Amino acid sequence: HDRRFLCGSLVTMARTCGNPGCKCMRGEKHVSLYLAMKDGPKRKMIYIPRKWEQSISSWVQNYQNIKKLTAEVSQLCLQHFVEGKESGQ
Repeated sequence: HDRRFLCGSLVTMARTCGNPGCKCMRGEKHVSLYLAMKDGPKRKMIYIPRKWEQSISSWVQNYQNIKKLTAEVSQLCLQHFVEGKESGQ
């Protein structure tokens, strides 16, 4: 596999910056994308700049595909093991 991947989830968050004259103080919050991932027992949120959103989204999707394929291969290996065990191999 030659594509980059990231283990995590993408989360869209709407926040206020606290600047008294900002539009967010009137209810128009700043919307941004974050990568949520585990760092040991803690959950970490990493801000994703707009110019990186498409790449990071692709990397997270690549990880999801890898995870799905790994589960499928594991299931096939289990099936092979059980069938071999039942046939005495």
